[in-house]
Amino acid sequence: NSENNTNKPSVAAVEEEPTVANGQDVQATKLLQQLNQLVQDSNSRSKGVTTVPAEIYKAVWEENMEFLRDQQIFDPEYFNFMEKFFKGFVMQRNVTYGAATSNLTTFYQLQPDDPGLKMIRLCTWFILETLSHSKVKAHFSLWTNMLKSFLVHHIPGCKWFICYLIHDSSVVRSLLLDAYDKEIRSNFAEIIVTVAKTLGPFEYGFFLDEEDLQPTVEAPPDAVLLRQCRACVPRFYDLLVGMLEEARNYWKRFNEYYWLFREFSLMGYHERRYLVSREIVGRFIDQFMGDLSPWARPNVTRIRIGDKFISPNLVNMCETVANVTRGCATAASVRRQQSPPNSLPGWDSLALFEESVKLLFNRKFFFQFIQQGCHVDSAVQILIHWGWEDATYSKMFMEVLMEAVDQANWNDLAPILGALGPFLALEDSLQRWRVEVGLNPEDGGLLDVVNYYRPKYPLFAYTCLKWLMEQVQENGLVATYVSSRKEHLDWAEAFLKEKANKTETVQPTKYTLQRQNSAMETFEQMCNLMEADTIEWETTIEDENMKLVIDRKY
Repeated sequence: NSENNTNKPSVAAVEEEPTVANGQDVQATKLLQQLNQLVQDSNSRSKGVTTVPAEIYKAVWEENMEFLRDQQIFDPEYFNFMEKFFKGFVMQRNVTYGAATSNLTTFYQLQPDDPGLKMIRLCTWFILETLSHSKVKAHFSLWTNMLKSFLVHHIPGCKWFICYLIHDSSVVRSLLLDAYDKEIRSNFAEIIVTVAKTLGPFEYGFFLDEEDLQPTVEAPPDAVLLRQCRACVPRFYDLLVGMLEEARNYWKRFNEYYWLFREFSLMGYHERRYLVSREIVGRFIDQFMGDLSPWARPNVTRIRIGDKFISPNLVNMCETVANVTRGCATAASVRRQQSPPNSLPGWDSLALFEESVKLLFNRKFFFQFIQQGCHVDSAVQILIHWGWEDATYSKMFMEVLMEAVDQANWNDLAPILGALGPFLALEDSLQRWRVEVGLNPEDGGLLDVVNYYRPKYPLFAYTCLKWLMEQVQENGLVATYVSSRKEHLDWAEAFLKEKANKTETVQPTKYTLQRQNSAMETFEQMCNLMEADTIEWETTIEDENMKLVIDRKY
């Protein structure tokens, strides 16, 4: 503003004429003259500058003020004071749940008389809304452990905590998905799991009971009433389920989000019953398949999970699917009135919805699931639970497994063979059939695949033979079957001997020596097998319908 500028004396004007006593005074005079010139240039340029809009000016001002306040709040001395304050409080046990209220907002806004609940509220706000935003996050887990120690002794506090997260879902999104710091995400998730484990048993009596959501004042008279859970824990998990599609945007750091479901699936029957009711198996598989999912909406492109450089961490997603399916009945278990060997408690009272079952056994999904090796143990659990005493599913699983072997490179075989081994070891009336169709020298069995690719891909053949010899040592049925088909391995001794005697052209390293020792061990196991007496095997696949049908890679 030119009027205001006339009232400001120039820098040079406030200075007395310097006495040139030495070189420093001369230098100072020059600097003052330069500064005066800069001020005059700035004043002349400011005449044409457009005024900043009031709303932008206000927003910037508030941001700067918040930054300055944070500099005072995020201070080590303040943190030390708060730590002493919380540690000095003795939490009194309170296991009174109270009435199941439909209006959680009202419960959240109540002013408590209970000192324990007041302390939990203060500690929660401090950790989630102050400490989590500080750059000084040292010992963050110690703070969250302190809050968890309060919550496990105070049911109203747990109930308030869940209401707080439901009331302000932005806190969940900010600390569970937005936060770049893994420590923040993991500790926040641990608090939620602690609350769910503590509060859940008090709500089991009405865990899935629903009631009409009270309409807002603005809602029209003929508005359709929405339903919601009366219990706090399921209602909070409904909030998490509603964030599934949004979580795709955070695929590099959504591991803790899926960990909440994984832990929930292991808490007990009531929690798995909730997950079944929300079709979590189908929803998770739909997320896994992306645009290829039968549930995907047409003409809607979804955010891709992963890229060519980084694979997403899907372990917790896979474990959740495995845990929920293990907690449900199968056609074989119902027919035989007997539980599969790896079923979870309450399996006989739960059943997956038909649409979830279709997606679980979608060939495209299961092939990707096995081939990518996202989590081998989860794949094994599903194979065992649903393949037990079930010829239809066992045949489909074996076809998918052998097709994955057929289409894999040698360095991609580990997760596939890691799932095949335990499935061949599953003890039931179909075990002999699985061993025969999985290993037979015809119709896509392992010996057939190895013989087919051996001339062109020796590393592939060696990897399969090494795994086969390990299975011979561990699985008696596999040893018997391979012994009965030794004539199809007459080339294997020379092949493995060449591999074992192969010398490295460079200086041997620990890794190359281990690799050679491993090859020698495989060679010796093959020699012992070939020298032993042949054992007869009575075929179990005379029925053409029980032969595998796989698509060859070449």
